[in-house]
Amino acid sequence: MERATFYRHFRHLDDLIADTVGHLADQRLSELRDARDGEKEPRVVEAEIFTAYLEHIAEHWRLYRWALWQQRSGATFIALLERMRSGSAMGLDGIVLDSDLGVQDDRLLAGFAAGGMLGGILEWLRDDEPEQEPEQLAARLFSASGLGRSPSGTTVN
Repeated sequence: MERATFYRHFRHLDDLIADTVGHLADQRLSELRDARDGEKEPRVVEAEIFTAYLEHIAEHWRLYRWALWQQRSGATFIALLERMRSGSAMGLDGIVLDSDLGVQDDRLLAGFAAGGMLGGILEWLRDDEPEQEPEQLAARLFSASGLGRSPSGTTVN
């Protein structure tokens, strides 16, 4: 691809990476939405999809580490945060909370959960190689975020 063609579609390399990473996250969200009509509990499906996404990050460790940790690509960070917020909003659906929350509060909780999960991923990316397996990280992040609980309060594994 020639430089002029590239810049017609993307202003910066960050925009290309954000678009690519965002596209993959969109695929995972689509799988989650489709699975909500299936037999498994939605949070179990969400945990499986999140684990698969972390496995993808581990497979492409150098790219994600470069984009999110070394380069500190704001475009990539925002693209992932938005997708994780959408996924967290689906995961929060049905969680029994102590108070009646409105739509605005649900968005705040989803943003909070997404920010924490993305922060955990950023910490994971600090090292040259993954120190923790994706399954372990997914379980820990889900537990910490509150998304690993079913409406009855039991932990989703």
